[in-house]
Amino acid sequence: MQSRLRTLRTLALSVACLGIAGVTQSFPVVMPGCAGGVPVSSFRLLVEPPKGGPAIPVTSVNVIRPGDKLRYEPTHLPVSAKHKGKIALMLIPASDQSSKGLKILEPKPAKDVQEWEVPLRTAVLGVVFGPQGLDCSSLSK
Repeated sequence: MQSRLRTLRTLALSVACLGIAGVTQSFPVVMPGCAGGVPVSSFRLLVEPPKGGPAIPVTSVNVIRPGDKLRYEPTHLPVSAKHKGKIALMLIPASDQSSKGLKILEPKPAKDVQEWEVPLRTAVLGVVFGPQGLDCSSLSK
């Protein structure tokens, strides 16, 4: 479990470093089998405050609180991922939370704009992209 948490934290830090360029930053997703590791997909992930206000790129946010909405916006998807592609979010609660372990938010179709309401104060956010779909039972192992 500790190694998974370290891996997720490393992933979250990597995602955070990618967004320093600004609001229009898109996150590349590399699908397996892609020659040369060239990104074949990109998206934006934004945090919307519960009482309104502008959406902010997740990389510019220090705290993700309960009630915030996470908004996924695909900017480029290959045709193969538009039919079966799914996106899911993984949350690791902040240390002051009573809940422990990983919380996986419902996988949704990757081809459309999607939103999830955050159920808990989040320390680490992970993004899972499945170009051929997702099996949530495999995410929690």
